[in-house]
Amino acid sequence: MIEVSNLTPAVGEVVRFVLSDPDGDIATGSGLLISCGLSAQDSLGVWQPVLHSPSYSMTLSYTVDEDDTGKPLRAEVYHFDRSSPDHSLANRKHLTSEATAAVTADPIINAPPRFRSGLQQTIPESPAGVEVGAPVVASDRDNDTLTFAINNNPDDLFEINASTGQLSTKQELDFESVSGLLLLGVTLHDGADADDNPDDTEDVSATVAISVSDLEEEGVVTLSDADPDGEAIDDTINVADVNEAPVVSGDAAPSMRENANSAVATYRAADPERDTVAWSVNDPDFYITDGGQLHFRVPPSFEDGASYPVTVTATDDDSETPLSGSLDVAVTITDVEEPGTVAVTPPRGWEGTRFSAPWRTETAASAARVGSGSVPPTAPAGRTSLEGPPAPIRRVRKTPINTCGQRSPTRTPRAATRRLPRWLRDGSEIRRRQPTPHPNSRKPQPPGPLSRARRLAGPLAPRCGRRMPTPGTS
Repeated sequence: MIEVSNLTPAVGEVVRFVLSDPDGDIATGSGLLISCGLSAQDSLGVWQPVLHSPSYSMTLSYTVDEDDTGKPLRAEVYHFDRSSPDHSLANRKHLTSEATAAVTADPIINAPPRFRSGLQQTIPESPAGVEVGAPVVASDRDNDTLTFAINNNPDDLFEINASTGQLSTKQELDFESVSGLLLLGVTLHDGADADDNPDDTEDVSATVAISVSDLEEEGVVTLSDADPDGEAIDDTINVADVNEAPVVSGDAAPSMRENANSAVATYRAADPERDTVAWSVNDPDFYITDGGQLHFRVPPSFEDGASYPVTVTATDDDSETPLSGSLDVAVTITDVEEPGTVAVTPPRGWEGTRFSAPWRTETAASAARVGSGSVPPTAPAGRTSLEGPPAPIRRVRKTPINTCGQRSPTRTPRAATRRLPRWLRDGSEIRRRQPTPHPNSRKPQPPGPLSRARRLAGPLAPRCGRRMPTPGTS
């Protein structure tokens, strides 16, 4: 099922959709993505997608946008079942949440404007006066007139049109002299405060990231010398640009707690040509995202290993000679105190059986062997408690053997411990009294008179035909 935290949302409020299962059958872990999608119903009754979020989390949080005003919201989730070994896409389960009520408008009298697009720009190295990509686009719910401005302009390289939001170069941009992304601060205001009173202060601000791309240029080197006649000789040497490997930087000795599912560390790659890089690692226990975040595929355990060496590699996308840069990383796992378990083997036994109960301390693994099926009442320092009830102990019952070498019944009749009665010792003819059967009785009849040999042998005579000696005789 999918639980919805807010069924009557308004613009600006947060709605959380939480996937849950009382039986715990939702499969999670490395490679088992939970696909969450959010949709809004338009005026024609069609559910239009708003966002899609494939992740390993069972919670989707969404801040209601002003574009959602008047529209109900709902979430759809695809997940795998833990009880099924088939984790193919065709075997995923599909759930749909309850739809919210139609989103209500922001209760603020004058809502602030908001940026829509144009916050990521790319421009080749250019002279002054060149437009930078598409304009920065913004909107206002109240249709107020918007004014753009710049509040952070590194080296005074750019300017912006106050009414259109179009950025342009104010100075020459040279790729060789400009390093990294250029972060430009842009502000926006609609001329009024929240109560719709005239106001000139900025309402919102955003950062525009501008990337300057390189243009292929020939380098020029001029050498001056003098000929024998004393005249200068000029010569020109063209320098061609070559691809260079990216440089990987980041924490070379990160540490993380065992059983944690967070990123180990984040790494950066600086490529001289500003090429796009692809990340990779040399250990199958790890994976790395496109953003350079290093993760364990399965949460690590300190007991399985305290250190993991791995090499993080970034490869540029040069079409002719792609080059790679790498960084050797040693990941350290820190121990977390956990409840331990002790398994006693065998699980049950007879009297005299020896049991083995191994356990692990903080310093080393040790084992104890306990005889007679018992466990000491106190455990040594660092020992964990036993898991489950102690093993049952079976006692061995002595089984008598008759004169024929055969085992008699386990339960010894009382007559075997007594002196035989006289009527058996002297061999008198005694017949068993037969009860008179009821006319309607269908029960089996008791046996007839005992044979002389059987009477003389007594009730414990073996069935092999040998006669037991009469007590008192040899």
